[in-house]
Amino acid sequence: MSSYIGIYGRQGTQGPARWGLAVLLAAATWSSAEGSATRPAVQSAPDPPAMIAPAPLDTVLDLPPDLTVRVGDPDGDDLGVAFYGRRRPAPAGPDFTLVELPDTQYYTSSLVGGSPAIFLAQTGWIAANRAVRNIAYVAHVGDIVQSGENGGNQVEWIVADSAMRVLEDPAATGLPEGIPFGVSAGNHDIGPGGNPAFNEYFGVSRFAGRSYYGGHFGTDNNNWFELFSASGLDFIVIGIGLAWTLDPAVLLWANGLLTTHSNRRAIVVSHWILDPGPPVTFCDIGQQIYDALKGHANLIMMICGHNVNEARRADTCNGHTIHTVMANYQNWAHGGDGWLRIMEFSPANSQIRMRTYSPWLGRFETDADSSSQFTLDCDLSAEQDDFHLIGTLDGVPAGSTVSIPWPGLQRDQQYEWYVTASDGSSTVTGPVWQFTVPNNAATTGAGEGPAGPFALDPVAPNPTRGPSRFGIALPEAGRIRLDILDVAGRHVATLADGFEPAGRREFAWDGTTGRGRAVAGLYFARLHVTDRVRTRRFVVTP
Repeated sequence: MSSYIGIYGRQGTQGPARWGLAVLLAAATWSSAEGSATRPAVQSAPDPPAMIAPAPLDTVLDLPPDLTVRVGDPDGDDLGVAFYGRRRPAPAGPDFTLVELPDTQYYTSSLVGGSPAIFLAQTGWIAANRAVRNIAYVAHVGDIVQSGENGGNQVEWIVADSAMRVLEDPAATGLPEGIPFGVSAGNHDIGPGGNPAFNEYFGVSRFAGRSYYGGHFGTDNNNWFELFSASGLDFIVIGIGLAWTLDPAVLLWANGLLTTHSNRRAIVVSHWILDPGPPVTFCDIGQQIYDALKGHANLIMMICGHNVNEARRADTCNGHTIHTVMANYQNWAHGGDGWLRIMEFSPANSQIRMRTYSPWLGRFETDADSSSQFTLDCDLSAEQDDFHLIGTLDGVPAGSTVSIPWPGLQRDQQYEWYVTASDGSSTVTGPVWQFTVPNNAATTGAGEGPAGPFALDPVAPNPTRGPSRFGIALPEAGRIRLDILDVAGRHVATLADGFEPAGRREFAWDGTTGRGRAVAGLYFARLHVTDRVRTRRFVVTP
């Protein structure tokens, strides 16, 4: 055993004392014969786990799969081996669009230069561009009419109904139910005492039975919610009708929806949430909505109109950001000139690009302060499973090949896994490996014929003591290789290595290797065709 001596000193007695390590001595045991010192042994870290099966990018046909690795340690220590896995995160889906229709009251009432034709131009453009812009949802922020209180002007309601029906037209949109949409009730729509006309034209009966309609609060459709999905992401939209004094029960209802649908990103649509300022602040109603719902991590955005012009703010609560965006152009030329908001959701970039466009004028709005064209950062990544512990093996001798089954996997999914090895002092983590579990339609049983374009049948018989059969299905002619590997990943035999025509083929293995009969144990049949791999496991008995 070596010992170490630290010698310290300080510089003089004048001025600040400066203590420092002067020298480090090691007392070692010297061998006169060798003329060398015996130094303390250094503990080596384990070797990184080496993958045996499933191979990277393999297609696993047998469930549950056996995860198999070889582990080693330079010091020969026994090891603790831990296996971790998760479902592989789905790739980001394509961009999709939500469209916001701001206050349309001057179009339906033909006031201050507005006209029904402008409203029809908006919804007609949305329907015509549904496919090319991947428009998934349309939200009207309220004041769809000007004189809606207490019944209002029926002509305005008929105009509003006609314009919105374009979004429901299967022929115009290419969708059986049309484009999912909701209309938030504004003060000109329902007034302080409610309005039967709003619910006559945009009530429960209009939306009931549609796949995206979730339901409503109370007996009318002043407060509603809808569900839609786009690019692998699920959303809930909650419409909160304008009320000068909000019913606390409505906020409790909305709070419960966000809890129940916590796996969906949430958007709140209400007519009046912001006062544009400056500075931009919540109005009293908006503050109540924000305070009641801000604790939900799935609430990403609130949109509104009412006040003229554009405004936005971002608030962070418990680490997540809620964007609130306002748009209303009714006091611009011709009652708003058809301006609407295009919200381009980009999952790959986790951004929402806001753009202001007028189908009536056929142009985008630009301004120096970027209030019409801007980008919001928003987490739009697909939900990811965390890596979880599949199982552990303790006391594994160095140089061993070990396996553990991974139960509970689902068909038509991709998975990834890794392994750690620990000698008690150091832990080494191996790389992340991936494999695919195809759906049932992509697999075939022996003698059933190919149900998919490329297949390796289950080994027959299994277990086996004698000859085994290996059926394959090829969708097209090409070069293939069919190998037998042992549990340590070592090559045992090659059954095919060359060009094969399309169709079904069957190969046989008599159970012999280059060194004689194969010993009892677990084996793998692995089929390679270009960049595709299929694997089957089977057992050889004594």
